[in-house]
Amino acid sequence: MKVLKFILLLFGAIQLSMNSASAEPVTREIVIYYQTSWSAAYISYSADHAGWTTTPGELMAVDIPGFYSLTIPASSLEFVFNNGMGEWDHSVSGGNFNVVAPGTYLIAHNEIIPVADQTTRLESKIKIHYDTGWPEAYMHFSEDGTGWTSGNDHEMSDSAIYPNEKYFQWSATTLEFVTTDGFGTWDHAANGGNYQIDIPGEYRLSNGQLTRIKVASVLDEPEWLVALFANSASATPYDGGYTVTLTGLPATLIAFTDRPDRNATKIEMATFFAGWDTAFGATPPNAAFTGVTATGQEQETVLTLTNPIYDSVNGSVAFQAALVPGADELSEYNYTDVHLFIDGIWEGTLYPNNVNRLARLNELVGDVNTVFTDAHYSETKITLQLQQINEKAQAMYGEIQVPLPPIIETEITPGYAIYAIDLVAPILVYKAVKKGLQKLAVTFLKREGRIGLAAFREIIQTPRWMKFGPTAGAVVVAVGVDLAIDGVTGAHKRSNLQSGIHDLIPLRITLKKAQLVNAAFLEALQVVNDSLEDMIALGYTKEQLDALLTDRLQKRVTDDIENTITDQYTIDYLNDFDAQRGSWTNEDQ
Repeated sequence: MKVLKFILLLFGAIQLSMNSASAEPVTREIVIYYQTSWSAAYISYSADHAGWTTTPGELMAVDIPGFYSLTIPASSLEFVFNNGMGEWDHSVSGGNFNVVAPGTYLIAHNEIIPVADQTTRLESKIKIHYDTGWPEAYMHFSEDGTGWTSGNDHEMSDSAIYPNEKYFQWSATTLEFVTTDGFGTWDHAANGGNYQIDIPGEYRLSNGQLTRIKVASVLDEPEWLVALFANSASATPYDGGYTVTLTGLPATLIAFTDRPDRNATKIEMATFFAGWDTAFGATPPNAAFTGVTATGQEQETVLTLTNPIYDSVNGSVAFQAALVPGADELSEYNYTDVHLFIDGIWEGTLYPNNVNRLARLNELVGDVNTVFTDAHYSETKITLQLQQINEKAQAMYGEIQVPLPPIIETEITPGYAIYAIDLVAPILVYKAVKKGLQKLAVTFLKREGRIGLAAFREIIQTPRWMKFGPTAGAVVVAVGVDLAIDGVTGAHKRSNLQSGIHDLIPLRITLKKAQLVNAAFLEALQVVNDSLEDMIALGYTKEQLDALLTDRLQKRVTDDIENTITDQYTIDYLNDFDAQRGSWTNEDQ
């Protein structure tokens, strides 16, 4: 019975919190998102009936791909769009668009779609709940027109909202897709074609019908409720309310998400109270309080809590507490078996460093991608330099009528060889040089389609969660960074982000070392090429030519690469690089 009463009291506290929040002043701001293929978009408007902007209106900015946005301080708005060159977009009736309350709105296909009840931001994320009898379901798709998935389609998980349905989530603004059971059976759109989503948001696919549930926004971040238990409590009247002191606190408390999200975690008590001001700011939380009096009577009420003073040594906390209007007063002042449920806080306040972790993960993936991209150009330049050295050296030996040095084939990795004259070829198998060239070789083979993704992963040792796809001008580019953490929250997200960072740190070191080695090797080859040009102009002997192509080149490679570009040199280089750009590196180790 007590549990039932407590749950009812909890929902009462949440409702009171909502009512309290609704009484706060409404933000006088309208955010307009506009979907169009125009190269520029202007919005001509009248804010709060105060007169129209001068034609063509205000230029809108690109927020996420395919969508323009503008924030306007107003409570109501009448507006139309144009491209700045005389082409206009009116509402479906031919008149003007109208919104009559602050908030965020998306205008697409002549439809005004509210994004949220308060000012927020559109998010490029697509979620799909799929009603199917298949035991397993897979997505075959093209995101934002970048090409279709191939090889491994993406298995859908179980939906947390719709029982017995499947769920898929992807960071994208548009999605074209079909589904399959993995055994050759496919689900297409009603006309036999592909399903198409061109507005980010949450959708349900059932019986061939794709229905939008809501537009995706940053307000989709889950709300957490906190359950705190104590051995005893005292309540002392103070300034029209109470000073409530809880004693016998454990070291951790329980937090769980409000529906439809379904997650739970434990939080260090000290961490929770240290983040109190950040979590609640100027809006203190409401809390459902229950306790047992000395006579064995249960008492329940709802309080607004402020100014917590936490004592980690004695395991106690003291609040200033005020009764929420409509809640029962406390008739006794000492309690045992105390429960305190505190209303919603956002995940960012429980795990504030998840933002830093995600930024670091994205940063590291960007660094890895930069090396992959650079490998494409380095491979071409090194191959060209060696080809020029081969041609010049043979011609020069021919000019002085001595035997021409043969060209040797050196296998760098299976399926990829480099050709160099026999005087130069030995440096290709120097330890650091060969490892650097192997990274170039693998990216070249992958780009050319000579090896598959599995072989590429095995040689480069990329994390399993990392996705890859082709991009113009690059070798292999990681896509879907958020896939490592999408669909999870709180401690799970923290754990996944930490794992992602720790996966990428050694990979970045390995790839960066290869990049530094290849850059130094390319520079050495360029010096040899330039020296050959000088010798052609000034004259030379066989001994001078031999010395350039053997001793001088080998010494440069040994001094500038083999003995210099070590693992520690690379780590120091990356540490300096991170420091210069202000990276968050707290959890790199």
